[in-house]
Amino acid sequence: MNYGPALDLVKAFARDVRAGPLWAFQNEAEHRRRRCDLWRALSALLVWHRPNLEAELGLNFPYEVLRETAGLMPDAAT
Repeated sequence: MNYGPALDLVKAFARDVRAGPLWAFQNEAEHRRRRCDLWRALSALLVWHRPNLEAELGLNFPYEVLRETAGLMPDAAT
């Protein structure tokens, strides 16, 4: 996965968790696809595009997204 699409996917994930569209999917296959896409994006950013990430947003960016959204996940999932 290229840098731009990976970054966009992580940002979209954060936006969808905060705004609620992530929880609109009732289909388990769609949730599975989104989890796989997020994993691929995080892997691409933190391993393959690490220099770009470090130079632009910083290496903590993906971790900050996960920390910020983690608190919203249990509430939204219930």
